[in-house]
Amino acid sequence: MKRFLFSLLSLLAIASALLLTLNILAANRHLRMASDNSKRLLERTAAYIAEQKEWSDNEESFDAIITLTGVERITICDSAGIVLVSSSPLLAAGDEVDGFVVDAMLFRQALASGHCLTTELVKLDGFIFRSTYYPVRKEDRLFLIIVEADRTYFKAVAQIRRSMLLTTASLALVFIILSGLLFMIIRRYRTAEEQLLRQERLSFLGRAASELAHELKNPLAIIKSSADVLQKQLDPDRRNRAFTFLSDETMRMARLIDNILSFAREGTVNPTWFPLLPFLKSLQSEASVQWPRSDIQVTPNVAVTCRIFADPDALRRILLNLIRNSIEAQQGTGEAVLGAEFQGKKASLLVSDKGPGIPENVRKRVFEPFVTHKKGGTGLGLAIAAGLCSKLSFELKCNRPIRGAEFEILIPENLWRPS
Repeated sequence: MKRFLFSLLSLLAIASALLLTLNILAANRHLRMASDNSKRLLERTAAYIAEQKEWSDNEESFDAIITLTGVERITICDSAGIVLVSSSPLLAAGDEVDGFVVDAMLFRQALASGHCLTTELVKLDGFIFRSTYYPVRKEDRLFLIIVEADRTYFKAVAQIRRSMLLTTASLALVFIILSGLLFMIIRRYRTAEEQLLRQERLSFLGRAASELAHELKNPLAIIKSSADVLQKQLDPDRRNRAFTFLSDETMRMARLIDNILSFAREGTVNPTWFPLLPFLKSLQSEASVQWPRSDIQVTPNVAVTCRIFADPDALRRILLNLIRNSIEAQQGTGEAVLGAEFQGKKASLLVSDKGPGIPENVRKRVFEPFVTHKKGGTGLGLAIAAGLCSKLSFELKCNRPIRGAEFEILIPENLWRPS
């Protein structure tokens, strides 16, 4: 699937690039064709006028030529630049033509060389012009025929070019949008794939852990009961230290097995609506009893009437687990802060401390089972908490505070109410 999406994105990129290139080439081709056609039109029109016998009173003939060819203006002047005749109402016989010439330098070159010269496309006042300067001798005098192209013609060509460029830009925009959508799909697919792999790995570990725990539980119970029997039979002076150590270690192993079974057990949650603030106050009291040497603070930024949709027992277990981690990271003392942010669209519960924090190499895998940086830790507490959060449709995150550690439970907008 991932390979297919990448192939689709590559094909889309190639197709879009090809279409963009073709549009740009087509736009430039139209402009070149317009340029070549206009040059031929101007030169042929000037050559036709040069063959006429009379010029001095030829305005009507010029109007007919303009109508037929589509050129804009025809002017004939002598070598001094004095107008002999012109189709333009702005130029009369005897006027100087210099102020109306598109390219004065090319105008003078045509007079000096005696060769027909045509300007490039020139943009003036937002319009595109092109002129041909056609020198001709009559009665031993040098005259210059000036023919200018129709600006509406070039305006139409420019409009075609703009349309093509707009099409090109639209294609580019479509490509960007589709690429963004495909990128989002690929990213979501990769996230879902990673979650699926994690769930499969956790499921396998859960089954293996469950079998291991059951195999260990019976021998451990036998060891403990045997130790209790022996403790009653031996001399009190000899038994206290050894059997106290044995009893403590077997109890620790029993707790470890309980954690493994808790992790392996699928279980269900029973969410319901309940007020959040009393729940947090009750949790603070319970945590203070469990860890009397620590300072458990609650800093809720939440309305008194705020309600949350969750399983109270599961949420209590999650938060106590996070608080336990904070206290144990500070050697059983220190401060743990339980915060709540339920304002606007943001809703989260936070547990933070000022302890040593979590190493970066552990942070990336902190919610995986059997991953821990604490001496004697099982690495199951956070995995259990993350699993319960997932069942409640919450998300458990490990943030990067400046100091200490901070865990945040993100709660979707539809699972809480301000009142």
